[in-house]
Amino acid sequence: MGAGGNTFTLGNINDASSVLNEPLKRKIRSLSDSLRESEMKVSELTGLVASLTADAHNSQRDMGDIL
Repeated sequence: MGAGGNTFTLGNINDASSVLNEPLKRKIRSLSDSLRESEMKVSELTGLVASLTADAHNSQRDMGDIL
């Protein structure tokens, strides 16, 4: 018997655990979404850096041809 005459069962404990874990699950989902967005931004920036690097090399080559 639990406090106040209530009987604690495995089901009660699992229900309580589920309720207590819900905010944690929401935070994990939120952080996972943020990580996914950040990874996409990093990928996009990596592509932009590669493009700018190629442009810089082409510009250097063009300047060498002009001179």
